Amino acid sequence: MIVAIILTAGLSQRFGSPKALARYQNKTILEHMQTKLIDSHVDQIIIVTGYNYTTISPHIFNHKNIKTVYNKDYKFGQTSSFKKGVNAVSDHTKGIALFPIDYPFIKTETVDQMIEKFVRDQPDILLPTYHHKKGHPPIFSMALKKNILALENDVGINILTRSNQYQILQHEVNDSGIRATFNTAEEWQALLQRYQEN
Repeated sequence: MIVAIILTAGLSQRFGSPKALARYQNKTILEHMQTKLIDSHVDQIIIVTGYNYTTISPHIFNHKNIKTVYNKDYKFGQTSSFKKGVNAVSDHTKGIALFPIDYPFIKTETVDQMIEKFVRDQPDILLPTYHHKKGHPPIFSMALKKNILALENDVGINILTRSNQYQILQHEVNDSGIRATFNTAEEWQALLQRYQEN
């Protein structure tokens, strides 16, 4: 079983409003991301909420494969939210894919390619690359669950993807969306112009 964890708990201070509610083609990017993942080979979606939960929750689908968890420690950052999601995965899980909400243009077929590669090769961590540059979503083996939960909240998750102690594979994909992220309203507008025809 492959679980996708979507992180929506952050403060979005530089953006000025919840990133999850940024709109693309008349829908929020959270709604777009859920639709893509429901249509993919992902078996379950865990959405981690926190700050602005009350405004974000109406945009979470009522779907049998979607589960929501609340991170009361959202002020401690992304690692605390990822740990909250990882702690909620079932023991039947084989891989955990990380989807920060500010990577909304990842293609469904890219997710499927990544899952197929992960299931076939069974690395500790699988990283997508575009033009040989790393992006999202990384997929972590369930064998790393304890290592993930042991991370300090002030340590970035990329400490795992840069470690020499794990088997880390990179998988080249034809999808610029794996690197298309934003922090400010200006960056979001630039992405909208870039992807409006896709």
